[in-house]
Amino acid sequence: MSSETSPSASHLGASKGKGRARSSSLVTVTEVGGDEPEGVVDRLGVGVNENAAWVNAPGAWLIHPVLILTAKVFIDALPSMTQPYSWTIVNLGYVLVSYTMFHYVTGVPFESK
Repeated sequence: MSSETSPSASHLGASKGKGRARSSSLVTVTEVGGDEPEGVVDRLGVGVNENAAWVNAPGAWLIHPVLILTAKVFIDALPSMTQPYSWTIVNLGYVLVSYTMFHYVTGVPFESK
């Protein structure tokens, strides 16, 4: 047997004969479209989802702290409510509403057609 081995043979090592060799990368880069109209539309992002566009609207990130503080004030107004229980209720309420609004409702509920 020769002392020189090909790179693919040395790469396979002990797994020689046990199936397909590993590829060098799992990521493949595919260029979209070129100058074709479909490719240009994909690159420009013309098809904007209106259900997610509100995230970039002015005040969209400000509403979260406002809602949290408003809920905290209302829950603190309940008689015999302690601070730890109040924050727990606010956090659980926020998690429940966030999950419902962002994950449970699927599809495109507000289609603009």
